[in-house]
Amino acid sequence: MQLTSVLEGNIYDIIKLKIQIYIRVMFKEIFSYLHIICPFIISTYLFWRADTFDIFYVYYFITLNISWLLFKDECLISYIYKKINDPSYVLGASTNVDDFEYILGKNISDKIINYYIPFMYVLNFLVIIYLGKLENSVKIFMLLSVISYCIYIYSLKSNMNLNSRQFIKNIHTMIITVFLGTTLHSHMKKLKKFT
Repeated sequence: MQLTSVLEGNIYDIIKLKIQIYIRVMFKEIFSYLHIICPFIISTYLFWRADTFDIFYVYYFITLNISWLLFKDECLISYIYKKINDPSYVLGASTNVDDFEYILGKNISDKIINYYIPFMYVLNFLVIIYLGKLENSVKIFMLLSVISYCIYIYSLKSNMNLNSRQFIKNIHTMIITVFLGTTLHSHMKKLKKFT
């Protein structure tokens, strides 16, 4: 009788462990695919852009950059993925995009993160600057912010010393903050006209 209860306890623990592993793998895949699909859709903005949506793209870019700066050079989705994978993971311990690598492999993921996405941000911003109906002050800071973004991303992936990397991060933070202020000011002026 005791042996039966011990076996039942072990079976229950094994089933519970398998369910936990299944749930963890499921969440890893959900976050990985989410993290790949969202930037891909957003990176193709120039193909479906409209003047009314330009401001939302700009706010997305600003919010994304602010989140990286606040999350110690790490994307929130990547952090959640790493935390699911390793509950003892500490924010900012790695700037690798493990969730991209999990689905796409290291080579493709590195090319997407280091080349495709920055190139598409630059291209989208250039299209918005050229075709968009935003104020010139916003367009100037768009250009500055996308340049500082590219330099910031490069600094995260290079073997640059920490002082230089921190200097680049500080400059990028300042540009993104002024860009946010300029964009909000411009947007509020437009909204005021309608009221």
